[in-house]
Amino acid sequence: MVEHSYAWLDLQESTISFLGFGIPPPTPSCGSMLSMEGRSYMEEAPLLAFWPGLCLAIGVSTASTMFGDALSDLLDPGLHRAGRFSAGSKLARLRPSSRWTVGVLEHSGSSHYHVTAGLHWTGDVPDRPGAVATAMILKSLTLTNFRGIRDLRLEFSERVNLLAGVNGAGKTAILDCAAIMLSRFVGRLRSTRGTGRFFTDFDISNGSPETRNVIEIEFRNHEFNWTVSKTRRGRRRQSITGLKGVKTLVDYLHMRVEDESHVSLPIAVYYPTNRAVLDIPVRIRTTHRFDQLSAYDQALSGKWSSFRIFFEWFRDREDLENERRLETSKFRDRELQAVRTAMRRFLPGCSAVRIRRAPLRMVIDKNGEELRVDQLSDGEKCTLAMVGDLARRMAIANPSPEDPLGGTGVVLIDEIDLHLHPGWQRHVVSALEATFPNCQFLVSTHSPQIVSHVAPERIWLLERSGGGVTASRPAESFGQTAGRILEDVMAVPERPQEIKERLSDLFLAIQQEELARAKQLLSDLIGTIGSDPDLVRARIHIRRKEALKNK
Repeated sequence: MVEHSYAWLDLQESTISFLGFGIPPPTPSCGSMLSMEGRSYMEEAPLLAFWPGLCLAIGVSTASTMFGDALSDLLDPGLHRAGRFSAGSKLARLRPSSRWTVGVLEHSGSSHYHVTAGLHWTGDVPDRPGAVATAMILKSLTLTNFRGIRDLRLEFSERVNLLAGVNGAGKTAILDCAAIMLSRFVGRLRSTRGTGRFFTDFDISNGSPETRNVIEIEFRNHEFNWTVSKTRRGRRRQSITGLKGVKTLVDYLHMRVEDESHVSLPIAVYYPTNRAVLDIPVRIRTTHRFDQLSAYDQALSGKWSSFRIFFEWFRDREDLENERRLETSKFRDRELQAVRTAMRRFLPGCSAVRIRRAPLRMVIDKNGEELRVDQLSDGEKCTLAMVGDLARRMAIANPSPEDPLGGTGVVLIDEIDLHLHPGWQRHVVSALEATFPNCQFLVSTHSPQIVSHVAPERIWLLERSGGGVTASRPAESFGQTAGRILEDVMAVPERPQEIKERLSDLFLAIQQEELARAKQLLSDLIGTIGSDPDLVRARIHIRRKEALKNK
């Protein structure tokens, strides 16, 4: 407690000297430098007040920290067990080694943690059994007064999570909010002064003074949460932003990056609806650095990053691969192979993505024919851009594993069925899970084909109600027909309303044995919609009625 005693003594001496009862001149004292005698010199040299003020501020901070530690040790003797000052340090559990940590989360006796300040010795604490290294999962998101959402809490599974609902139900709003909240993690991970994205006045619900949103992340079986608020300009702030949870998580990852040469990092990335191959550069004017943290470049901006970055990265890696192949003909670049594998799984009949130099372009073989990637269909280009970019980020973030596609992360995709044929829609979810087996996906869709491939406990049905948005789980979804998904899950008639009413009239006429009228309705419907199972069934009923009548 030497630091504690010295800090308090210095503070007491400075106070007495400031009042004029301390050490007389010429002996220096912080208190006398700031007293009436010192103020006459500050008018000519204001910086004279800076250094004594700084010393006192450091002294007060040190004294407060040490006093808090001393009080904690006194009130909770259990903290001295096994030579540790903080047996509840969450960061210590994450890293099984002895070190000083800042921003410790203490266990509160339940499954939740609260943040405490100070400097704590953590000692050797083992991980929980079954913990997955660097696995990051979005556990829940709570939105309050965010755009059209008044109060909504959503919990998510570890794999694919589906958001479904009519236009304007809040699917994109939820993804945007998740991206902004995750950007605080990415921003601080990339730089100690990084901030991430901010909410704006336009994100605040009409008539509300502020929006307040909370995210809960699970990392190696431990939970972290942080809050981001935005108060409307000119209004009084009602809540504050709390980021101690994200700071603790990032501090741990920074320690791993510093101590280990090939540590894997969890990614977080958002693909909005404007994703596509829009521009193929003729020449590279601006070069980028592709270090490990570049896996987060423009990852959560909400604006589709230019295909130019992917093109530039692919060309650089291919140049390095070709150089190595001069020495070893069978050499294949690990990162490029990850991208090629992902594209091959998602684009049937397509293979051999590569760069041509004269002129500079990216080409791909499709059913034996070489095409420029901008010659592909919109659905193929959207898939190539998204899957290629995700595989690239995974390869950069996971420098050590042989299969970088096995890395972890949270991936947000708006309208996953964008430009996709229904046949592709049926396979896109299973392809994501097979290609990126350890990633968590939060995606939105309007497609009954996609809904039928996801279990009901992983689907949120969004609906506008009472000026806000409500969320519920469907009773059934997986394995159901598209027609049943439309009727039961999406509350959309399987047929056009006019045809549905005419079919109803047809079967009502059969039931009432108005067979002549039924035959005419049947003939009209066949002329309108052609062959149909319901019309075949109606014809059989008519013939059976006629046979019974003629007996």
